[in-house]
Parts: sequence; structure tokens; C-alpha cells
Amino acid sequence: MIISTELQQCLQQLRTNGRKIVLVTGFFDVLHAKHEEFLSDAKKMGDFLIVGVESDLRARKVKGEGRPYFPAGARLENLHKLKIADEVLLLPVDFDQPSQREELIAEIKPDFLAVSSHSAHQEAKKSLVEKYGGKLVVVTEYDPNFSSSKIIERLRE
Repeated sequence: MIISTELQQCLQQLRTNGRKIVLVTGFFDVLHAKHEEFLSDAKKMGDFLIVGVESDLRARKVKGEGRPYFPAGARLENLHKLKIADEVLLLPVDFDQPSQREELIAEIKPDFLAVSSHSAHQEAKKSLVEKYGGKLVVVTEYDPNFSSSKIIERLRE
């Protein structure tokens, strides 16, 4: 089980009351204006926004050595401080496995999976979320001027 029993009960109550659930996943290493815009736009799609944060191990695997710049605990705390998401949770270290991604979608059953235009594997994500009754929505276009990697490069200089 990826999400807590309490969150499962909360989601069931939301669904019972006709509320829309939105899911976002990502690294959110160094929060910047485009992250805030993306999360705000995702939140507007529904009533309850869940943000899944990739683990430190996955960040290193995908982004390379020296990443994440901030450990998972700090990234979770920074997202909480934004007060946009209703729930912020740490994703499993093996979230790159299709079975883990499916387990998360099956447990949450989001009405919307919000992504940005440069999100990888959009067709697979779309098929998966649709399997559980949801819809993949691109909520923001990628802007190369805003990048955690570029910000980290400047911080390290």
C-alpha cells in the first residue's frame, strides 16, 4: 500500500460527495515560479490535490550525482509550506516500476493526472489513469527558462 488508510478514507469520502481528485508527481527539487504555477493550475482542476514526490534514490537515478539538491524531507516540507496541495506524500523508491505506478493510480483513482508538456511517458500515463476512470491533462507548457537543474547550477557556482 502506497497511501495511508487515512488518506484512502478521505478520498472515499471526497468521491462520495462528488469531489474531484487531482494527482501530480515529480521531483520538486528546487521549487520555482513554474512549479507554483503548475501546482496552482493543477489544483484548479479539482477539489483535492495530491502531490507525490520522488525519492532521493530515484532523483539520483534520473537526474544524476549530486541530486537531489534538497533531500526528500525538505522537498516535502517546502511543498507543504506552499499551501497549494491538500496532501503531499513520498513515492516509493521503485516508482519507476510499472507495478508501483499502477498501484498508486489504483489506490488514489484520481479524476485527473496533471502533467506538464515535457512529462515523459505521457501515453503510458494516459492509458493507466484512464484504466481507473481518470484523465491525463497537460496543465502547463514547458518553459526552459525555469529549471531546477539550471537553478542548481547557479547555486553551485
